[in-house]
Amino acid sequence: MKLQQLPLGPSRIAGNMCLTSGLAVIGATASAFTTTVIVSYVIDGIIRALAAQTNTALAALVATDLPAATGAQYLQPAGRAAFYTQPLGTTVYYLIGVIAAGTVRVVQGTYAGQPLEPAGYTALGDGNLPDCPDGFVPFAILKVISGASAFVPGTTALTTIGTFLNCQTLSTLDRPF
Repeated sequence: MKLQQLPLGPSRIAGNMCLTSGLAVIGATASAFTTTVIVSYVIDGIIRALAAQTNTALAALVATDLPAATGAQYLQPAGRAAFYTQPLGTTVYYLIGVIAAGTVRVVQGTYAGQPLEPAGYTALGDGNLPDCPDGFVPFAILKVISGASAFVPGTTALTTIGTFLNCQTLSTLDRPF
C-alpha cells in the first residue's frame, strides 16, 4: 500500500513531516529568511535533507510549481497562481516548506474576509493557516501583520511585521501564535 492510499490521520502525517527545526529567522536581507541548520524531512516515507538556506527571498519562491495530486498547476489558497499583496491591517500566515526535489516553496494563506479567486466566487478567506498541498512539508510558519501599510512578499522588510514559528507538522495547528 502506498502512503497516498492511507486515509488522513497519524499514519499519513508520519509519512510527511519535518524531523528537525530549521531555525528560520529573518535574513540579512530584511525581505528574506535564513535557516541555520540542515532540515531533515520525510515526504512519502522517504527521509531527505535540505541544506541551510541563506537570505532566501519570498519573491523568489514561485508558487506555480508546487505539486498537486492532480498534476495540474497548484493555486495558492487565495485562488491565484502567485503571491498577492497583503493589504494593510491584515494578518496572513505563510507556510515555508520543501518538496521532494529539495526545493523550498511558500504557501501564502488568506486574510479574514478576503474575496477569493476566481472573480465572482462567493467564498471568503478565513485568516487561518493554509492547507498543505500533497508532497509539501512545512518547516516554518511566517506570521505577517501588515499594520499601517501593505505587505509585498519578497519586497517589504520582515523586520517589524514578521514572526517565525518553526514546525514539524500542521496536523494540530490552527492559529499557532
